[in-house]
Amino acid sequence: MANDLFRTAKRIRFLYLRCLKKNSLAHAKELLLRPECPALALDAALSTLYGSNWPEMERESLIIGIESDHEMDIPEDNEDKIFAIKAFHEHPHFYVSVPVFAKTVSAWAHEISSSDNLNELDVKEICWGVLEAALMEDPSIGADYGDEVRTYIAHALFNEGMVVAPMFLGIFQEDLDEVNVPTGLGPAVMEAFNSIGPDGESLPNDPTIRNQVLKMLECKAYCQIRLEELEKALIG
Repeated sequence: MANDLFRTAKRIRFLYLRCLKKNSLAHAKELLLRPECPALALDAALSTLYGSNWPEMERESLIIGIESDHEMDIPEDNEDKIFAIKAFHEHPHFYVSVPVFAKTVSAWAHEISSSDNLNELDVKEICWGVLEAALMEDPSIGADYGDEVRTYIAHALFNEGMVVAPMFLGIFQEDLDEVNVPTGLGPAVMEAFNSIGPDGESLPNDPTIRNQVLKMLECKAYCQIRLEELEKALIG
């Protein structure tokens, strides 16, 4: 069940890399104008229009320059995503600074952030943000999440009552274990989750384990929807 999602993510990584090289100008412009366009697709679009070094463009004139060059009006939520992508490529703050991580994930979840306040993130949004960053990053860099961000994610999982970090957040399981009261439920939850059929059948009878599995299924469903949106955007 989870493996299908990982295979989809791998396919989308391939589509993204292909789009960086073979995207058409018309498709790139359409992506910039598409409301709630996925961040990965916007990155590919800007690389098509300005080359892979587009993040080096001046922040102050970035949106105005794009709109002027191509006679368009970029949706506000796409503007937020573009600034977040630019910052992501320029420095590693996404991995070590909670404010940068939270604002980036919020923007990539189609939420327009206040410049002063951090939006509270759901675990499913964090799950998607971590996945989209993994799809976007240069594998040669070897991104490493710092203690501040790891603790932030662990507390987000804890606050939603989760004992098992869902797919794509598995690297934070040890951090979750450090803030959680030991329950011994982890192996039973994972066994139950891995036993779920493709249509969500065979939920466990135990209410505690069932609740944990439902939380993980919610994250899976959210990431599946977002991956499908992203795949459609990249294919055009």
